[in-house]
Amino acid sequence: MADVLSGIGGSWQFAAEGIRMRYERTSKTARLLQELGERLVPFSAVDGAVLAPGKRGTVVLRLTPRPGADPLIIAAGGQLRESQDPYRLVLPADRETLAEYYRDEVRALITVSGPLDQPVVAGPSVPRSFKGWDGQASFDGQVVRFHWYWSGASTRKYDAGDQEFAVSAIEGVEWRSPDIFDGYMRLKLRGVVTSEAPDQDPASITFGMGTGLTHESLPVAAAIVAAVGRVRPTTIQPPARPTVVLTAPEPAALTSPDSAVLDSPEPAVPVTPEPAALAFSGPGEPLSAAETRHSPESGDFAPAASGAGRPPVEPAASPADPRPGRPGPERPGPHQGPPGPRQGPSEHGPQGHSGPNPSGAALTPAAAIADRIRHLGALRDEGLISEDEFQAKKTQLLAEL
Repeated sequence: MADVLSGIGGSWQFAAEGIRMRYERTSKTARLLQELGERLVPFSAVDGAVLAPGKRGTVVLRLTPRPGADPLIIAAGGQLRESQDPYRLVLPADRETLAEYYRDEVRALITVSGPLDQPVVAGPSVPRSFKGWDGQASFDGQVVRFHWYWSGASTRKYDAGDQEFAVSAIEGVEWRSPDIFDGYMRLKLRGVVTSEAPDQDPASITFGMGTGLTHESLPVAAAIVAAVGRVRPTTIQPPARPTVVLTAPEPAALTSPDSAVLDSPEPAVPVTPEPAALAFSGPGEPLSAAETRHSPESGDFAPAASGAGRPPVEPAASPADPRPGRPGPERPGPHQGPPGPRQGPSEHGPQGHSGPNPSGAALTPAAAIADRIRHLGALRDEGLISEDEFQAKKTQLLAEL
């Protein structure tokens, strides 16, 4: 199951296809985010991830979208308030360690950066409409319609009559927030250059007196931007995105116990793995049968079958052995931390599992789990456990939170 990071007013679900952002309908959630409801952001749309202190005992995990990736961000043009930013997740301060883990995981999945030729994040659902000062705007996914009010529209607009604009005739959208004086939404038509003010331009609708509020007008503008991005002139072709296919390895193709097979046809261009194709898992349980097996005769732990030559792997903290006279290893106490990075021989054997916390400070459960996962990653990088074993343990560790 995908990992979920719950925050204040929303949650992020991390899955193979990207991050599914959900916004709750609460008084602490901006009306714009409530209107969006849920969005799927592919990892290919993300340019960075940062974690910073928030207000009143909180931390903020924020993603940086790539330029041109999100139609909502394109339409907003940098005019959103901090509370309206869909790429911010506010969390209690005691979840900082877990937020750091997800920040690092997202960064590891970012393999490309820079602007995109067309959006990769889906726009708001359609049909949509809103009321402006001089008329009503609606969009059904194919055509934008402006219906003028005789009480608010200028003579120029009213004489021109109601307007309809096909998506193929639109080049872009200019949106000015109603929070700024004289807000409006103007359609940029292909091959048309105008110097008319928005209240005189039949391709514009103006806001005022409580009309065209951000949560009403911006989703319409973003939906139009998304539709325009899908309808490109034939002279503009976005570059093809190479893909790879990951398949299970054939037994005969393995050259070593820890090897894996990448089975894909020869690409016409250099193969770059898509971030959305990578599995995403989080913290979980201590080492179990995925990494070790228990010998019923001797009671010793040995590494799971993965080939000759692998040194024995001592298990992390696990429940006591139920058989009489065979007490199991104790779980870490308040001054004991989870296994750390391998430093060399220690009292615990060749794997270098850490003993008491060298700093003497008690670790939170989230910090202990994060350290266990980092240690598992070190074992995987050294070839002591396989990738499948590492991924299985990460999933188990997350279930403990």
